Parts: sequence; C-alpha cells; structure tokens
Amino acid sequence: MGTVAFFMSVVFVLFAGIKMKIILSEMGYNISLSEAFALTIATYPLNVVIPSKGGDFAKSWFLSDKISLSEGISVVLAERIVDIAMLVAFAIVGALVAGIYELLWIAVLFVIGLTGIFIIIIKTETNKLRSRYLRKLNNLRMSLRTIFKNRRRLILVCLISMGIWVGSAVQVYVIFKALGTTVPIGYTCAATSVAIFIGFLPVTIAGMGTRDAAFVLLYSEYASEANSLAAGMLYTLFRYWGLAALGLPFLYRIHKKNQKSVNEITSKTQME
Repeated sequence: MGTVAFFMSVVFVLFAGIKMKIILSEMGYNISLSEAFALTIATYPLNVVIPSKGGDFAKSWFLSDKISLSEGISVVLAERIVDIAMLVAFAIVGALVAGIYELLWIAVLFVIGLTGIFIIIIKTETNKLRSRYLRKLNNLRMSLRTIFKNRRRLILVCLISMGIWVGSAVQVYVIFKALGTTVPIGYTCAATSVAIFIGFLPVTIAGMGTRDAAFVLLYSEYASEANSLAAGMLYTLFRYWGLAALGLPFLYRIHKKNQKSVNEITSKTQME
C-alpha cells in the first residue's frame, strides 16, 4: 500500500508537468513532457524548506534559457492561481461536508485576496505608472492575459489541478487502509481537502505540524490519534520528502545546465 501511495505522488508530479506544459504552449513555448516532469520534480527539494511551496518559483530560473524571467514568473503565478483556486473550492466543499464552518471564513478571505491580486495585475495600466519597477509588471500582466485567454485550455488546466487534489484525498484513503483503518471515501475527500488547505498556509515548512494536527482533529471520529498522526506524517513523507529525494538529481542537473549557460553568456560578453 505504501508503494502505491508513493507511486501516486509521482503520477501527480507527471500531471503537474503536463499542466505546466499546457501553460507554456499557450505562451508559444513548447517543451517535452520529460522536460516538464524534470522541471516540476526539481522544485521539491526546495519546497521542503520553503513554506507554501515557494520553491515553485525556482521554475522561472530553470526556464531562463527558454523564456524571460517575467514570463517564467507568469507561468508559476498562473499555476499557483489555478492550484489555490481549485484547492479553495475543494476545501469549501470539504468544510461544508465535514461541518467545519469556521474554515469557510479563511477560504473566503483567500478568494477575496486572490481575486484582488489577479485584478490588480491584469487591469493595472503599468505604462502609466511612474515607478520603473512597477512598470516591469507590464510583461507579467501581458503574459497572464495570454495564459488565461484560451478558456478551453484554462478549463483543462483547472481540471488537472482539481484531479490532483482529489487524487491526494484518494492517496490519504490508501494510507489509512495501509494502517488498518477504513475511513469513508467521501469523508476522506472532505477532511483531506481541509487538511491540505491548512497545511498550505505559510506557517510551517512543507505544512509539517499544522497539517498533522489537522489530520488528528479531522479524523478523530474514524481513526485513533496515533493512526491519524501516522497518516499525516506518511502523507508528508510521500508527497514532500520522498519526492524531494527523487528530485535532487534533477535539481542538480538543471542547476549545472543553467550555470553553464550563464558562464557561456558571461564569456561572450567579456569577449565583445
């Protein structure tokens, strides 16, 4: 069962890579599926030390040999906006099903904040801003507009993102099964969405502690405290630490490749 749960994590990374590939193709850049997978899994060693999966923004540096930094940040932001929106939607449904109405206020605040940031980026006329630093948002704004203008692809990206979150709930169901505890699949989807949402808050590294506490609280009706804590720790192991270990060779290879590109550019500049 543990092998199945970890294999599911690898599959989720593959689908996350497909999602990034779709977003990049919408901007006119094509990469192979193997490249997309490598770029995605290479961020996991960073995500275990940076809260809220902040390591994902390293993708903008990984892609520097293909697109500009602002476009790279746009790709990551587009992914983040979709992922958070789908997670919030999943968590709202989960909170309603599980009867955790207090979380709805946090989710609503997230929706308001996310919507406000999105509107500011998309609608702000950066060419009218006096600050040259703020005017640099123009590339970011135009890139986001390009990414979100194709509704079919946007819906596809949203479906992939939601599929990953639902798959995460199924993964938790498998983990509980491996621990000898059976939790109804419907409740697992509801409680896991809430636990993942809590773990995603920028409080601890990789959501450790906060997500584990949420597991203990939410699954107390169906599992012992020890099993719930073990399930939360195994989820973190499979979804973060295991993938981080798997991603280290990819991170090293991409770093060496980018460093070589930087050195070549520097040498050419000096020669000129």
